[in-house]
Amino acid sequence: MLKLKNHIPLLLIITAISSFLATYGNWDIFKLAIYGSAFDSLAQNLLQLSAEVDAKAIGNEAMVIGDKYFMYYGPFPALLRLLLNLINPENYGNWTCFSKLLAYFMTLFFFSKICLLALKQNSNLNEATKSKISTVAILTLAFASPLFYLVIHNTIYSECISWGLSFSIAAIYFYLKDLSQSDDSNLVAMGLFTGLAILAKLTFALPLCSLVIYKLMQKKVFSKPQILICLVPLIILGTFQLWYNQARFGKLWQVYDTKARSVNAQSPAKTRSYKLAFFDLNRIPEQLKFYFSVDFKQIQSESFPYLQVYRNKLDDIEKYAINAAIFPLSLSSSLILLLALAGLLAAARNKESLIPLGFLVIQVILVLSFRCVFYRYQAEFIPLLVYLSFFSLRELKGLKNLGFAAVILLLIFNSYCSIFSSISRTALYDRSGKEKMKARYFLMDPKAKELHDQGHPIFKTNSPTSGQPES
Repeated sequence: MLKLKNHIPLLLIITAISSFLATYGNWDIFKLAIYGSAFDSLAQNLLQLSAEVDAKAIGNEAMVIGDKYFMYYGPFPALLRLLLNLINPENYGNWTCFSKLLAYFMTLFFFSKICLLALKQNSNLNEATKSKISTVAILTLAFASPLFYLVIHNTIYSECISWGLSFSIAAIYFYLKDLSQSDDSNLVAMGLFTGLAILAKLTFALPLCSLVIYKLMQKKVFSKPQILICLVPLIILGTFQLWYNQARFGKLWQVYDTKARSVNAQSPAKTRSYKLAFFDLNRIPEQLKFYFSVDFKQIQSESFPYLQVYRNKLDDIEKYAINAAIFPLSLSSSLILLLALAGLLAAARNKESLIPLGFLVIQVILVLSFRCVFYRYQAEFIPLLVYLSFFSLRELKGLKNLGFAAVILLLIFNSYCSIFSSISRTALYDRSGKEKMKARYFLMDPKAKELHDQGHPIFKTNSPTSGQPES
């Protein structure tokens, strides 16, 4: 019998392995991150009903309005910091990696529940086969998808995306659960995780809000208005986000202010680039190519067996504000893409499945039309892939030994590409010299190994208070 408790040891082992890789082998999950104390600063100010952030904590990522500094990120990680700093104030500023690992575990936890929900409805497979397939599916999301890069990329940028993604997967689970086990408690949970997604990253929340409205219509809210009480958590969290907007920009619905962002002052080129339209559908064909297509010339042959890639050749000024080196999903995540493609064919036979699919496609369109191209934005595709994977697993038929062996080989290849490209990118682009050297040692760089063997202080663990603000 498939039970979630049977997967808990697997989830803990996966999280431990990812912790080892994310810390370059020294298990320092409380290491300093880029702008790592920014959310701690915001957390302190939220207690004073202020949305300001310390200028030193947020640096060039600040939005400067008058003489005040604000963040453009969602406030959820700051709310989490309130609890974490209450438990251990000595780790002030050093919570980013730990926070992302929590989000990583939560994402895998709810994805496991989605897999089990789908396989329980599958009458084509025996229990042993279902157990094997669910294990492979979990390993695929953990190591052979864009999720892994979020763990490796130790910045607050990835922290917001990590939590937005985890809340999105949780909300999708309760939506799918309600399809077979209709209950108002599923709507309450959907509303709760949608509200939390709003506080983490809005691009994850937009399709979820549409999904909640669609679920309300399915439950005939107009004839049973009492159902609206299920939305109390969503209303409370949404109201907090509106206050957060008002406190920063003086407008309830404004979530960003390009003109106020201090990075604009860096160069005339940056100033021009940030005047570009946020979203432009004309960018979609080109971005599809950069996120998915394989160009082996882009992979640096001298980095083998590590997979460093060259920056995309884009016209920064005329089309894009920022572009980054992208390792193609077709190499790092082809197994989950194939699973999602099979799910698309299955979902196409059910009209009710297509409407939520459309909501999640909107999130992908937003990413593909955005004015920036980043490695971490690949994670925005995961909710759609997970949703489609549910239908694939629900209707999957038995795999012969040869077919299962091919799946395992593809999983190993995808995991290799995902893990080694992610670690290589952090080693190459990490702005912290100390972390960069640790990464290069982890990648067995001879010069870094020599320094390590000599006991160079750069390899010493960060002190717990290294993220404390200066007095």
